[in-house]
Amino acid sequence: MAWVLVVVCFGLFVNPLMVGAKSVLVFSSYREGSRTPYIYISEDHQAPHRLTDNTDEEFFPSISPDGREVAYTSNSEIMVASVSTGNVRQLTLNDVWDGQPAWSPDSQKIVFTSARENGHSNIWVMDTFGVVLAKLTDTPYIDWYPAWSPDGSQIAFTSDRTEFIYEVFLMRVDGSNVRQLTGPLSKSGVPSWSPDGHRIAYFNGEFDSEIYTMATDGGSHKNISDHLGQDWHPTWIDNDTIAWSATREGQTDIWSRSLLTGVMVQITNHTAQDVHPSAVSPSIAITPNYGRLPVYWGELKK
Repeated sequence: MAWVLVVVCFGLFVNPLMVGAKSVLVFSSYREGSRTPYIYISEDHQAPHRLTDNTDEEFFPSISPDGREVAYTSNSEIMVASVSTGNVRQLTLNDVWDGQPAWSPDSQKIVFTSARENGHSNIWVMDTFGVVLAKLTDTPYIDWYPAWSPDGSQIAFTSDRTEFIYEVFLMRVDGSNVRQLTGPLSKSGVPSWSPDGHRIAYFNGEFDSEIYTMATDGGSHKNISDHLGQDWHPTWIDNDTIAWSATREGQTDIWSRSLLTGVMVQITNHTAQDVHPSAVSPSIAITPNYGRLPVYWGELKK
């Protein structure tokens, strides 16, 4: 099915860059009626379905920027599944935990968390064949939830290296120039970059957590969920729309909010838990100084 983009706007010149590309949303869910989570996928806003037919647990999915593959954690190892076929290949094989994969913007590398070598959780980089390229952090603390910047130059991550309270940090892609973006003592984590690289979304809090955005220098923090309950694990759908896992009235689903209009949309609606969303949308080029184009997701019922 061809992907058709219809744009009605004023003062904008919009150029579709990926004809035939799809919008893809992936997440983990306990929909199978067991305690084992599996990855579900929705393409072009259709009803979600299982990505693989595996029976092992599937956590922390990350869709590649080109929309072709999903990296995820299963039994403390990192796997990659094809979006088109569901076929799975294993990238890591260790007797310690490897997880929380995130793609480089060119879809050629994966940054991930691992306790290999000394048992401490640190940030590593490998290629898409599982060959380790570098160890980016080396501390006795917990460094995890890495996220690669869209320009490929920086990696945001979560760490408890400040008084053992989780905060969001930023480093160069070679592991140098580490600097703290949140805090002090804010209990923040799980950073996610906006597609234009200008902002970072993250969650803040513990039992009553909220979704915030901030500038990449650690300024201009803004609460976008503003709800009594648990909101965590944000992902950007486009430069003006963020999705995340949200608990509302005892049910955990994927919700989104437009930063332009403030409109909230319930993306999934299921009695099982839907968590850890990751999204990618077709690239849109807009003439500089004319503005940005929002891309909205509809509601996906069970």
